Amino acid sequence: MSDDEIIQELRGARGRCSPAEIAELLDKLTNGDLSRATLISYFIRAFPDISLATWREAGHWRKFPHGTRSDEWLNALFSPWL
Repeated sequence: MSDDEIIQELRGARGRCSPAEIAELLDKLTNGDLSRATLISYFIRAFPDISLATWREAGHWRKFPHGTRSDEWLNALFSPWL
């Protein structure tokens, strides 16, 4: 799957899935290669209206090394946009 196809899949999930579910979808689409850099790289292209401060905060999600924040926290963080 190309980057453009992945971005289209993510955009298609907007409004139907929670932000954590969209991140999990990205993990599947990238064959389990979800990292902080992967999330930011794809999300910023799929959802360019999300603030830079939000991207920095997203690195605290539990799926990333040393992350302690829950899926609910990630959902609340991205809720103004997704």
